Amino acid sequence: DTFCIDGQWPDLMIQGYEAKDAGFLSAVRPRDKMPEQVQAVLDAFGPKLGWYRYRNSFSMEIRVKDEHSYFIDPCCRWPMPPTSSKCELWQNLPEIIWAGAHGELEQPISTANYAAECALTMKMEKEEWGRVEIPKELKQWLKFGNCCQVDGMIAFPPLEFRESKVGWLVATGVTPEAVINTMIERIAMLPPGLECDIMPIAELLKEIREAEEQGIEFAEDEIPDPSTVLEEV
Repeated sequence: DTFCIDGQWPDLMIQGYEAKDAGFLSAVRPRDKMPEQVQAVLDAFGPKLGWYRYRNSFSMEIRVKDEHSYFIDPCCRWPMPPTSSKCELWQNLPEIIWAGAHGELEQPISTANYAAECALTMKMEKEEWGRVEIPKELKQWLKFGNCCQVDGMIAFPPLEFRESKVGWLVATGVTPEAVINTMIERIAMLPPGLECDIMPIAELLKEIREAEEQGIEFAEDEIPDPSTVLEEV
C-alpha cells in the first residue's frame, strides 16, 4: 500500500496481508526492501501513472504461485483496509495529501514499524439507530464509517441493507508481538455492544510465515507463531 505523485513513489511503503473484510496486518518497509513482486509492479506502473499525472493512493494485490506472480487488483483509492492503519502509521499524513494535490512528493514519516486492524461489529436492526459511547482511551484507535456523533456518542443511522460491520480497531507497535498484545488489550476495553475478533490476525500470521518460507520477506523481526494469539486471548 502506497501513493503515487506524478509517477513518483515514496521511500517508505506498507506491506500487508489481508483477511478479507476481517483483518489486516502490515509492516512499514523501505521501497527497496519490498518483495520483488511488488517492485515489478511499481516499475511498470510508475511511468504510466506519471503520464496521466496521477496523484492519489495506490494499492496492489498480488498473488504468487510457484515462480510466478500475478498483479490482480489495482486499488486507485483509499482502501479499506488498510486506510485506518495509514491514519496512525503516517505521522504527516495531512502534509502528504496537501503536497500531493499540488504535484509534490512528501516523504512519509512513520510512527511505528507495524500495524494491525480488526473489523468492528455491532448488532443492530435495519430500522433502528445504533449508538455507543466510546472510552476516551480508545477514541484514537476506533475508525468508524457511516455514522455521526451526537451528544458525545457515536450513532449509526437506520439502513435498509444493514451490515453488522461498523469500522475498524487499530493497533500499532515496534514489533509484531507488541501489536498483537496491544490489539488484545484494546479488544478487552471495548464498550458493550461493540465486538471485535482477533482470530483473523492468527490466520494472517500463518500466511506470512508460509510466505517467508518461500522467500517473500515480510519484516526483519521475528513473526510470532499463530498459536501465540490463541494463548493470549
